[in-house]
Amino acid sequence: MVSDDPFFHHRLAAPVVRGLARLPGKTGAYWSQILDYLEKRQRADMAVTAFDARLEILTPDSICLDLGANVGSYTRRMAEYAGHVHAFEPDPWAFSQLSQNLADLSNVTLHNAAVSDRAGTIRLHRADDFESRPEHASLGSSILSRGGTDEGERVDVVSIALTDFISELDADIALIKMDIEGAEVAVLQALCGSDVLQRIDAIFIETHYHTYPEQIAPMADLKRRYGALSRPMTNFDWP
Repeated sequence: MVSDDPFFHHRLAAPVVRGLARLPGKTGAYWSQILDYLEKRQRADMAVTAFDARLEILTPDSICLDLGANVGSYTRRMAEYAGHVHAFEPDPWAFSQLSQNLADLSNVTLHNAAVSDRAGTIRLHRADDFESRPEHASLGSSILSRGGTDEGERVDVVSIALTDFISELDADIALIKMDIEGAEVAVLQALCGSDVLQRIDAIFIETHYHTYPEQIAPMADLKRRYGALSRPMTNFDWP
């Protein structure tokens, strides 16, 4: 079967592109960007494979958290294996879709809230084209402001502190999927200094420092700190 990957078997292409990236000038710079893309794709594929392996070892007693559930595709997958899943989605439009999509699942609790390092009310920023294509734009709704957001498209939402939620849950967490559009730095910093961290088995994190360059250094520090821990297992390459 011929791959539908635009770079065709990117695992095999990477060594070739790595050589081209060493060329001088604009040519090397161009291929360096292609190499970054290929390596990111490879790491993302490996993260998904590792996530699937984690699903396979869940039990009817396992509790999972889907942080940034959007319309629920991964929530449903987790619910197939886990005893219970708590899914968090702050965007009102996405939460409405999430509620409809998962109405048939009795082992899922939905939370219309943003995950943060503090509890309260927080402003959710939407993309400037949200009204014309909410199914796509809702993927980028964030409690952090950035370019491409419309000041008229802001919604005040409830936020929960992840450390507080886990503490009140008073149970071990088998698996967390974290896709919270830039809020992961503050959440992971708070979590790393909390007693509840050792109650988590695995966290898969989508990073957004490409959108928020000021997060590059803090994220590098978090990767170092979490990498030194025996628990939880952390993967920072979630796609």
